[in-house]
Amino acid sequence: MADLTFAQRFGSNATIDSSSPSDPQLVIPLAVLQNVGTGTGEITDSLGIDDATVINDSNKDTYAAKILQGLILLNYQQQPENNNDETVSLYIVNRGKRIVTRNSVSQFGYEMAVTSYKTDSLGTSIDLDDIGV
Repeated sequence: MADLTFAQRFGSNATIDSSSPSDPQLVIPLAVLQNVGTGTGEITDSLGIDDATVINDSNKDTYAAKILQGLILLNYQQQPENNNDETVSLYIVNRGKRIVTRNSVSQFGYEMAVTSYKTDSLGTSIDLDDIGV
């Protein structure tokens, strides 16, 4: 398998709007983060946002973490089952559910570990330009 495609990582209707060449825009219709079966949703197992049409400019902060988690989940659901393919440049592992206490509040943490790959990496961080190289 080759690395995941743009559509697999961001949804089948995601695009790059390069109408302003000095400032291209990533356009991701939020409906892709809805559950499969809603017509446009691509998140399986009923883990997606129930109704993305309620997301707007005034409540975007409430949905910011959900949107990011949705993109991580979409990638996780699209990737191969094992991490043996060296062409997949970013791989996500579901580390499961943990009980945590934050500021004296008991919560459950659901860990998704994201690993980016490149050939012969040095240092503790990866330059975005080097992922998959």
